[in-house]
Amino acid sequence: MLLLPGTGLLLGLNAASAASLDEVWKVREDRRTRRVSSVNPDPNSNWDFIGLKAGEKATICEVEGPGIITHLWFTYRVDDVYANRNLVLRMWWDGEATPSVECPIGDFFAAGNGAFADVDSEPVQVAAEGHALNCYWPMPFGKRARIEVENQGPGFVDSFYFYVDYEELKEAPKPLATFHCQYRQAYPVVDGEDYVFAEIEGRGQYVGTVLSWWSIEEGWPGEGDDRFYIDGEEHASIQGTGTEDYFSSSWGFREVHRGNYGVSVWDGAEEGCRCTAYRWHIADPIRFRRSLRATIEHRGWAIRDGKWDGHCHRDDRFSSAAFWYQAEPHAAFPELPPAADRLPYEEVAIELEADLAAVEHGGTEAKPEVQEGGEWSGGAQLFYPAQRLEEAWVRVPFEVAEAGRYVTVLLATASYDYGVWDVYLDGEKVVEARDMYDPGTRPEEIRLGARELTVGRHVLEVRTVGKNPAAKASGVYLGLDAVVLRR
Repeated sequence: MLLLPGTGLLLGLNAASAASLDEVWKVREDRRTRRVSSVNPDPNSNWDFIGLKAGEKATICEVEGPGIITHLWFTYRVDDVYANRNLVLRMWWDGEATPSVECPIGDFFAAGNGAFADVDSEPVQVAAEGHALNCYWPMPFGKRARIEVENQGPGFVDSFYFYVDYEELKEAPKPLATFHCQYRQAYPVVDGEDYVFAEIEGRGQYVGTVLSWWSIEEGWPGEGDDRFYIDGEEHASIQGTGTEDYFSSSWGFREVHRGNYGVSVWDGAEEGCRCTAYRWHIADPIRFRRSLRATIEHRGWAIRDGKWDGHCHRDDRFSSAAFWYQAEPHAAFPELPPAADRLPYEEVAIELEADLAAVEHGGTEAKPEVQEGGEWSGGAQLFYPAQRLEEAWVRVPFEVAEAGRYVTVLLATASYDYGVWDVYLDGEKVVEARDMYDPGTRPEEIRLGARELTVGRHVLEVRTVGKNPAAKASGVYLGLDAVVLRR
């Protein structure tokens, strides 16, 4: 368990109470429970949210101390597929000039690279396919707490809902260690230099890491040792044996969630794959009196000179969020990169619904149509409500403007009346038997692989080859959003 200095709080077995089961039964006369939320002041209104225009900031909490924040809950809707990287969360304690927390909201909740992912851990819990964001890190403050959200993306956040649950205290915790979270990135990582999670000045304890990467080539990026340099030491007194070892896994990664560690995003070990892993130091905080430098190597497996090399430099693109408590003041953070630079790749989205006349299809009863919706790229998708399996196919041409090597991705839809697909690119089958049934409706990325593409016309073909037994209606519908080219 993690005892937070001066708070009397143990972050241990039961995150939902922000205290251990040994403590939760005790009645506290020195505390008063409070909440700041997005509730509408009109009791007859259900519009309990705020909106955020592109570039707009909103202070969602500003309260006087002493106190301690015990729970955050957010959810939001926006026409921006990368909103988790484009929305920025900031927090200030006790009137400080620079924030103690500055991080894209997705990385703060353990999903990097703009991905939406569920998380089931002790201090961070995310549900509803990455859209119900809960944080139980205790956040004590003495005089004042302020929390801000900024929309740095291009879309309008038409509904941002929030709770900030906190307790008023009679006295400020002594000694007071406040909560910090810092985002960093390196696109790409630098040969010969460790990737740095955080460089901290002051007294405190390091409590967590979220690491994300986008793999620039086939293979495994995770042979890097974690290193923690305490109080200015020249050689790290805490050093690990490999990336997955630090994140409490072994022999590579796979999606997993435990109380103190997990992998929330895992696309695989091919070129253009995403990964996010998290490690919470709740039972084993890394304590420091003057300073801490937290780093990790970035070596891994890759093909060099025609054969596999198991410990070589790779030019992968790393990003991270580091979490710690410390006595103020804290050192100023590195400048947060602009939103456009926080994605680890450049991409071009080619909208498949843009030219219905060019779409070939298999049936005569149903026709392809444009279906509008906020979660699709460009605000719409190509929808084909095929009635019979033998007719459930579409062939869509698209143009590539610049030749080169691209990681190709099909943005599609999974839903309750969709079928099992084979996907072809320029006549080559690249995906087999992808089940697109879902009891709800959600966007889904289908990776088509990395390949050289020439300038000019290319053809995407999707064929329904089967039905999920649970599918409704005909069970062979198709919904295609865009072909995305990344590099």
